[in-house]
Amino acid sequence: MRLPHLSLLITLAAVGYSASGKDSSANLTCEDAPPPGDAIIQRAEVLATAGYLAPTWVAAPGVGGDGLGRGVTIADLDGDGFLDLLSATSSPQTRTNSTVTAHRGLGCGVFEEATERFAVASEVETWMMLPIDLDLDGDLDLYTTRDGWFGTGANTMLVNDGGGRYTLSPEALSDAGGLGASMGAAAADFDGDGDLDLVVGNGSPSKSGGNVEVLWNTNGSLRIARDIGSGTDDGFGVTAADFDGDHRPDILVVGGNGVYFYRNTGAPPWFDLDGQSVHLPTEAEYALTSAVMDYDQDGDLDVAVCAWGDPSSTLPTSYMHLYRNDGDFSFTLVTDETQVSSVKGCMGIGTADIDYNGYPDLYIGTGGPKVAMDADNALLMNVAGSFRNVTEQAGLAFPGRTHGIAFADFDGDGRLDIVINSGGVNPADQREPIRVLLHRGPVMARVHVTVRGPRKNPGAVGVRISVHTDIGVRYRWILRGEGFGSAIVVDEWPVGLGRATRIDDVVVEFPDGTTRRSGAVALEGGKARVALAY
Repeated sequence: MRLPHLSLLITLAAVGYSASGKDSSANLTCEDAPPPGDAIIQRAEVLATAGYLAPTWVAAPGVGGDGLGRGVTIADLDGDGFLDLLSATSSPQTRTNSTVTAHRGLGCGVFEEATERFAVASEVETWMMLPIDLDLDGDLDLYTTRDGWFGTGANTMLVNDGGGRYTLSPEALSDAGGLGASMGAAAADFDGDGDLDLVVGNGSPSKSGGNVEVLWNTNGSLRIARDIGSGTDDGFGVTAADFDGDHRPDILVVGGNGVYFYRNTGAPPWFDLDGQSVHLPTEAEYALTSAVMDYDQDGDLDVAVCAWGDPSSTLPTSYMHLYRNDGDFSFTLVTDETQVSSVKGCMGIGTADIDYNGYPDLYIGTGGPKVAMDADNALLMNVAGSFRNVTEQAGLAFPGRTHGIAFADFDGDGRLDIVINSGGVNPADQREPIRVLLHRGPVMARVHVTVRGPRKNPGAVGVRISVHTDIGVRYRWILRGEGFGSAIVVDEWPVGLGRATRIDDVVVEFPDGTTRRSGAVALEGGKARVALAY
């Protein structure tokens, strides 16, 4: 239902984005930032009526570029304390033009074009750029996946010089330098030695050698541990997360063989590969990617699966699937009862608690390979485990094969902004530019948690955050590599608290079982900050 006292605001013709689609951000400063939005509110009548607060948006100045979008990377790449943005592009028809686009954030919601500054323009046909401090020198390097299911272009490792300028480092890939035809990737400490390993999904195993590869990180060099899966099925999307609560990251794979897990056994060969991987029952045709989140806030990770259906059809023939984690790798399909089945033809997905009501929401990029399959994207707001489609109300009904979707606070106002990277493989799909929309709507109470991990995992990948309040416990995880080729590295991880008025404890659980607690924290003006270290 529409809430009359919540206004809509979305400005697409922002400063710094010209009608031609080319960037004109060279002279922008923070004086060009859009005005701030509404303050935090906790209106009882709004919650009683709808259970969520409808978001409103304004376009970020300085962001431009053509479509053909793939994954999205959000991180502070140059070490200035502000979040930057990388958008991957891919099109076999216009290969020389499908380079990575970089935008440097100024910390106020304004961006400047920085592709040459970061030296990433040479990366063509890129599907994802996964940030990881491989050499442990304090800055983020980039592992890139290339060519998807179209070719054999080799994946690359780009090393950061400390100021955000990247150079190729073939030696960092060891025997993994031949991998290609890859799509998604994720990072986690699979073997328990403290540093971050990688898992890579390959769209065309006939061109890459296997549908999923695990890469061990050995003193800053990546080597192939082993192939996972049959070696003949597509491994489009991969996620690394602890799905059974044993503090060991498992692997979720979405692809031509369906949706399945490889459970981490905690000892060599580390993954159960003898025909005992856990498959999710699904009718999802051409499942492409997934999002993991605790949609019902019961303390474990659930799975949303994104599928487009028959690739030869101009109409969507499949729909969203949502699986509730019941523990010990037992999952229940809850698509209908949670009201997500209305979204059909899906190519990208992102999740975040946009209004901070305590439950993660979903933004879904729709479409399919055919240009004619052009449904609008969908925003589903989560109300205590059930979803409401508020796409039109929130002004996010964009058309056109959206792939990369990610959320972060670009302007420092405490609210989550959104990046939408759209476009298919055809030149005609370039009509949809990359968008950064700044959140200007009201939000509820929240706590921003900073977690410092150990030396080999400073970003605390794999951590579970639990916030204990007067109205219950709220959970979130720190993962690296999500959705369709998206990766987010931030200093503060927000946890929505809804109508809570008191924080009794903030608990951080590291992958090795180490626990840190804050004790009681004051909520002042509906917000708080906590910092915990390993």
